[in-house]
Amino acid sequence: MPFHDVDSIGVAWHGHYAKYFEIARCALLDSFGYGYNAMRESGFSWPVIDMRIRYVKGRDVPGSASSSRPRCVNGKTGCSSPT
Repeated sequence: MPFHDVDSIGVAWHGHYAKYFEIARCALLDSFGYGYNAMRESGFSWPVIDMRIRYVKGRDVPGSASSSRPRCVNGKTGCSSPT
């Protein structure tokens, strides 16, 4: 994960998740030869019209100080059960 995508405590900032989804979507479309250029040439488009994300747990950057701290569902550190 790029350094510029994490917050000050080393956790991936949730605002970048849509970008990650689009990167994965492009890779998937490219994997079967239907990337954006092919899509445009075919005359069809497959826009994302709805996206829902449930934030359950932050993604720690491996090797950062935050990756060794226990986390629970609400994102607080040091708790033993979700609240």
